[in-house]
Amino acid sequence: MSTPTNYALLTPEVLTSAQTGRLSELTAAVALIRNGYEVAEPLVVSSYDYLIKRPGSDVFEKAQIKTVYVREDRDGALVVKGAKNNGMPYSLDEASVIIGVDRFSAYIIENREQSEYWAKDEVVAAGKWEKVSLL
Repeated sequence: MSTPTNYALLTPEVLTSAQTGRLSELTAAVALIRNGYEVAEPLVVSSYDYLIKRPGSDVFEKAQIKTVYVREDRDGALVVKGAKNNGMPYSLDEASVIIGVDRFSAYIIENREQSEYWAKDEVVAAGKWEKVSLL
């Protein structure tokens, strides 16, 4: 899979899927911490990428980090995959939230066990999902 078009200007060459995923994970962590969240990363392979605690909360939530893709076949809609590599959506036991990362922003999406989440554009995404930003 090639680098998502929304990341193309940030990178000098094509990134692997693993590199793009890790970039999204690190971006999400920084955006969350910058906005008052606590972030913990598991030491062993888990169904989730991070445990996050919202500002003012005492509860950690399982978070799955995904890269936002711009879908030209949907008039430039922002799309966040809610499914694992096998095509099955993440269950609530696996992740309570899906965090979609688009360059310098992350969108916290409540897991509704869907295979895909999408918004028409960044304005709609910010109204529909909780947005945290690096900037």
